[in-house]
Amino acid sequence: MRTARILLIEDEPVILELLAEGLRKKGYEVLLARDGIEGFQTYEREKPDVVLTDIVLPGMKGTEVLRQIKGEDPEAKVIVMTGCGSEETAIEALRGGAINYLKKPIALRELYEIIEKATRIQDSEINREFVVEESKRIVMGNQIDKIWGVVNQLVMSAENVCKKAEIQELRLGLYEIIINAIEHGNLTITFEEKCQAIQQDSYQELLKERLSNPVYSPRRVTIDYHMVPGELHYIIKDEGRGFDPENPPCPDPSKNLLGPCGRGIFLTHIYLDRVDYNRKGNEVHLVKCGNREGGRDGRKATQREQKCQSLGSTSKPHRIDSGSVEKRRARGGQGKGG
Repeated sequence: MRTARILLIEDEPVILELLAEGLRKKGYEVLLARDGIEGFQTYEREKPDVVLTDIVLPGMKGTEVLRQIKGEDPEAKVIVMTGCGSEETAIEALRGGAINYLKKPIALRELYEIIEKATRIQDSEINREFVVEESKRIVMGNQIDKIWGVVNQLVMSAENVCKKAEIQELRLGLYEIIINAIEHGNLTITFEEKCQAIQQDSYQELLKERLSNPVYSPRRVTIDYHMVPGELHYIIKDEGRGFDPENPPCPDPSKNLLGPCGRGIFLTHIYLDRVDYNRKGNEVHLVKCGNREGGRDGRKATQREQKCQSLGSTSKPHRIDSGSVEKRRARGGQGKGG
């Protein structure tokens, strides 16, 4: 397997060397740039797998580096680093196409997790353009290390509906919802328990304890996938006790945007067109609408900006209409998912 190449753009020498050393210890090849102009030039020359850039840079701001890189390659994987109180900057970066963000000071554990997610996004090598409709059911256990294999199976035909750059985001959204179903659903780890364990660097121990519990370990996650013309539907159900969708565990994403928890669900609401929960809160229906037809790119960009600007609206997800997929399939997949 080829070593992933990471471009690190940071003007603070101490932070630059600390992050570079940490990434090299994990086996990544690290390219360094100390300002925005050098960073973009290095990207053009080296074409790294992932870009990790600070927002505040001499020469060229990190948001401008992001814009230039995405203009060069819409499928580029860019992660931004931002300081305390920079929620608006993080939202601006997400609006501009960043796939994730890190809050300074950066914990190496969080850095490794986000970089691993980015490098695990792989394009399918199978040509499936002939597939018009498709359905699949996957039932999986609580093995978090197997999620990416499941995600790759779920997006094999996604290019028939979405552009490649959107498939990267779809993969991340599916990963976050599935890990949420395992951690908070099947293993009943609460939002508060996870935040506390992460802060105490004891989250792996908490996971092992729940996975060894005979009450939780037999539980499964069931994923029903349907592709119809112009839409992808994913219904993900866990066997946990659920939650009240009107009063979610993380009620205000804007307050947790740069915190250790709550980010995944926030990003999923940006990446997907619909995120609908059932009344019990243990089943979620995700919808990704296509934009391969001419003239829809502008509308999709506007929708993404509206989601980024309306953080509060993501805190109360829609409820599932259980017949929505069947109705849509019957009429040929026309209209927006719900």
